[in-house]
Formats: sequence, C-alpha cells, structure tokens
Amino acid sequence: MTWQEKAKCAGHETNTFFDIYEENPQIRSTVDSICASCPVRHKCFDEGVASKSWGVWAGVYLVDGQPSKEFNDHKTGDEWFATWSELMMR
Repeated sequence: MTWQEKAKCAGHETNTFFDIYEENPQIRSTVDSICASCPVRHKCFDEGVASKSWGVWAGVYLVDGQPSKEFNDHKTGDEWFATWSELMMR
C-alpha cells in the first residue's frame, strides 16, 4: 500500500485540496483538520516540498513547495506553531 493510499484524504475529492481550498475559505479549517491526524503527514509534506508542488500538503498550503501566506492566513499563531513543530521536529 502506498503512502497516498494510507492518507486520510484518500477518497476525498482531490480538488478540495487545491482549487476548492483556494476559492472557499470556509472549508480551510476542515481540510486542515483532516490532515492534522493523518498517519502519513510527514511523507506528504516532504513530497509537496521536494516536488515544488502547490495545494494542501499535510495541512499546509504550498505554492512551488513553499508555504503560502495568502492561503494559510486563516491559521492562528498557535495553530501554525503546532503544525510547524509537528512537521519539523521529528
């Protein structure tokens, strides 16, 4: 089984993590919560960064593999700290 098949987002509409996330700020926290408890979150984030992707990767919206200020601005300082700490301190 691939890491993508183990992901919590498997089975969800893929575009929810890309265009829909951009266009509908009301769903961003829900999408983030799906990622927050994902068992392959680290692998997902690493893949998004390494491939210079855009969209939600491990609960962080990336543009060219970098966190997007515009599409992550709904997160509080505490949420960012928790997300970033969990992804960076393994």
